Amino acid sequence: MDSIFISVSTYGTNDGASDSFRRTRAEALTAIMDTVDSQTAELNVLEELETPGLGDESVAFHIGASVQVFGAPTTMDSITIEFRKAKLRGSVSWLSLQSPVPISDVIALVNRQIERLT
Repeated sequence: MDSIFISVSTYGTNDGASDSFRRTRAEALTAIMDTVDSQTAELNVLEELETPGLGDESVAFHIGASVQVFGAPTTMDSITIEFRKAKLRGSVSWLSLQSPVPISDVIALVNRQIERLT
């Protein structure tokens, strides 16, 4: 089972979008850890990934954890990419149970969002 979440916000200026991106990046690891802790998960992987020139600014995180889903042990894999392009700030998160998330597919989704919105 996979779930994909996409969000995009528009700001009045490039600086406004950049400030928002920087705050989000600084708070991202804390938010990720809070989410994992609230799910009583065992964290297996938490790493920042390189993002190949996505927009003007971008950051990517990979999370792998062992979780309980309806009482059954399950492996969760997730990649989230936060990005900014001019006055736009967006996020693409892909969550998969039982299979690894393909980073190339998440990057393709980010690129599609940037192309559609700029």
